[in-house]
Amino acid sequence: VACLTGVEVASSSLCDGASALAEAALMALRVHPQRSRILISAGVHPEYRTVVETYLKGYGRGVVEAVPLAADGRTDAGALERALGDDVAAVCVGYPSFVGVIDDLPAIATAAAGHGALTVSVTTEALSLALLRSPGECGADVAVAEGQSLGLPVSYGGPGVGLFATR
Repeated sequence: VACLTGVEVASSSLCDGASALAEAALMALRVHPQRSRILISAGVHPEYRTVVETYLKGYGRGVVEAVPLAADGRTDAGALERALGDDVAAVCVGYPSFVGVIDDLPAIATAAAGHGALTVSVTTEALSLALLRSPGECGADVAVAEGQSLGLPVSYGGPGVGLFATR
């Protein structure tokens, strides 16, 4: 997992990719206790976004805000820049996205870091990371993924295996 994601510390003990993303959002809020917003690209699987919203509701702190996609299917860079502020704990982006597009992860990571926010890459198909530059190489602080395709049996629809890696 550390090799695939390009970051140093890895775990695979989460229920699935969606819960891994939710844990990344919680970690960002803990790292930045004065911040309350989690920006999630509309290119992240909609069920993942719902899981994060549910986790934050139970946590009692934090709010999810969607960043729209541009006409080309990538995260809208202008909308992301307008949404960024000193109250954003993390920017989460699909890598590749739910619609199959490869966002400019280095540019997103640079924009997020410029506002002190963590960048979280979200991968729903871990095998795709064998073909892409690693999230860590692209500047992501946290990389989460669904690892079911790495060899876990389908198990009648769940659970999968959530991968989580960070610097």
